[in-house]
Amino acid sequence: MNWEISLAIISFSFLVLAAMIVLTLMQIIRTAKSVESTLQTVNGRLPDILADLHEIIKNLRYISVVLRGRVEELTAALEKIQGLIRFVDVLKPSIDTPGLKIFRTIKAVTKGVGIFLSVLKEKEQPSTREAEPDAEEVTGA
Repeated sequence: MNWEISLAIISFSFLVLAAMIVLTLMQIIRTAKSVESTLQTVNGRLPDILADLHEIIKNLRYISVVLRGRVEELTAALEKIQGLIRFVDVLKPSIDTPGLKIFRTIKAVTKGVGIFLSVLKEKEQPSTREAEPDAEEVTGA
């Protein structure tokens, strides 16, 4: 009797194992079909993807060349500006000569004298405020 029960358990185990193997093989077949379908789709679209990729690379190369040219132009412009700044720095001491300082002093003195004369002129003229009646006197307040 033990022998028959053991044989039944072993037979049932092999049956379950065979069922699991069949199910696993069926799933592997389904997965393989799905992968094959996906692979066909990718292979069908691959030429378009590669064409787009080539177009993108071509555009990136063009942008790179244009950008490099612009950077070189900016570098040249900055070098010119730096040269101009150096030139101004060289000329600045010769511009700030004593003659220029004297000219500035004369201009300031002329302006000061003009203001002094206008103030003096106002004081020499009779005050128009004293001759005019106050607003309070006119309104009677």
